[in-house]
Amino acid sequence: MTRQTISDRDWLGAARLGTREAAFKARAKRARGWARIVNVALFAAVLTAIWQERALAPPVHDRMQHMAVSVTAMIGGSETLPAYLTLLDRDD
Repeated sequence: MTRQTISDRDWLGAARLGTREAAFKARAKRARGWARIVNVALFAAVLTAIWQERALAPPVHDRMQHMAVSVTAMIGGSETLPAYLTLLDRDD
């Protein structure tokens, strides 16, 4: 049985390909990380724009207004949170 040998040129090409693949994977991982951050920022910007201008998406704006009232009612109904907020609001 004969053993197949890889010539120096082929070995360097295979090593370079492995390094290239590793670089591609690292770049793809960084791109996915940035894409997640940009996606959240874009989502927040869109919701902020809808909050400020009802004409952009009236049903979404109305639902956001309804949720704001609900959250305010929940905050006002709790005893712990208003006490905490008054502590934060004090001028020391």
